[in-house]
Order: sequence, then structure tokens, then C-alpha cells
Amino acid sequence: MSAAQAKVLKVAVLGASGRLGRLIMSEVIRRPDMELTAGVVRHDSVMLGADLGELAEASLTGIETSVSMRDAADSAELVIDVSAPAASAAFARQITERGGPPFVCGVTGLNADEMAALKAASSTVPVLYARNFSLGAAVMRWLTGEAARSLPAEQFDLEIVETHHRRKADAPSGTALAIGEAAASARGLDLESDGDFRPLVEALQRQGVRVTVVSTMLTQPTMVSDDLRRQADHFIELDFLRQVIGRPPREHAA
Repeated sequence: MSAAQAKVLKVAVLGASGRLGRLIMSEVIRRPDMELTAGVVRHDSVMLGADLGELAEASLTGIETSVSMRDAADSAELVIDVSAPAASAAFARQITERGGPPFVCGVTGLNADEMAALKAASSTVPVLYARNFSLGAAVMRWLTGEAARSLPAEQFDLEIVETHHRRKADAPSGTALAIGEAAASARGLDLESDGDFRPLVEALQRQGVRVTVVSTMLTQPTMVSDDLRRQADHFIELDFLRQVIGRPPREHAA
């Protein structure tokens, strides 16, 4: 079959105005075997009505961003979602009702109801969900599980420390949760939610593990900043880190 006869996959992107959404659109535009058909943004986005090629720093496509997930689904054979939890769940419910198109979701911070919407959609159409699609993150998760399984909890503590830039939208990150779940599963523990680190903290503490949470975010959802602060054995905030990092190394021990 010639290149001209090869099938071209039509792709729509949810979360088109974000950094990752733009990178995905750029890659789709670049590939000869894909066609970018739609880009969805929030109704209050300043990028509403912008040309998709402009957002992707590529040649103009003649297709403008919109707020209609339904139109995006109508135009595409595959939808890639890097938007936000509520939007992911809403789109998952739509494709459950209509029976497609296939759905790739990389959104983190989904609560139990939102995750249930994705699982329900997967019974009707192909759904691929991952908190982090990088090979490095997958290897790290596997290695963490192997370490947690090989090193007995009675002799080895397990500690997860995560830091972020101030613009991080969700905390803990999906990658940290995935790593925590791998470790917990290897030690026979069960985590039930994807937006709340407390079950992991509580489970580890029951195993005698002291948990330190390091936050470099000035503002967080109440669940994280208050409840997790109370649950953790030690909670370190950005202001404290600034004071320590800004001092000469010889003073850090004090």
C-alpha cells in the first residue's frame, strides 16, 4: 500500500490550550498518518477561537478551538484528553452513551466518581488511562514495587517525598500516586482513591512507617493542605524550605 493510500487517523485533543495539549497537537500535525480535527478548551479560555496550528506553533490549520466535546467526538476517530478531571468525566459519560470514539486520558487528580466514569466508558469503548505515559515513570513504578516487595516492612521503612513547582495543578501528582500504589500493592496494601494521599499515609503508618510530606506549593486543595498535614508525621512547607535553602550549607544542620 502506498503512503497516499495509508489510513490517516483523525485525532481531537481536549485541553488544547495547555502546555501538554499544544505539544500533542504539534506532534499530530507533524505526522503524515494523523490529522488534527478538533481542539477543545474551557469556555472562559482566552484561547477560545484560536487556530489549532497557531497554538501548536505550526502552520495554520483553519480549525479553531471550541468548547464542544460532542463536536470533537463527531470529528475524530481518537480523542486524547489532557484537560481536567471534571471535563474528563463528562466526556467519558458522553462516549459511554454514544459508543465512541476511543479515548486516551492522561488527566490526574480524578476523584472516585470521575474515575468510575472512565471505568464505565471502558466497558463500551476502548479507553487508555495513565497518570504518566513516560517510559521512565513506568520503570520507576516497577522498581519501587520490586523494592517494596523484596525489603520486608519490619526492617525497611518506605518513604515517598515529592516536590513541585508552584504552578503544579494537583498534589500529590499522579506519578507519585502511581508509585505509592505500586509500593502499597507490593506490601499487600490497598489504596482506593486517586486524589487523596491519606489512605497511603495511613496504611504505611499502620506498618510502622513514619511519613514526611514535602510541599512546595503556596496554595493547595483543602484536602491536601489540611487533612494530609494532620495525617503526616512531618509536613514541610515552602516557606520553611526557603529559609533552609537560602542559608549557607554549614547552617543547615541547625
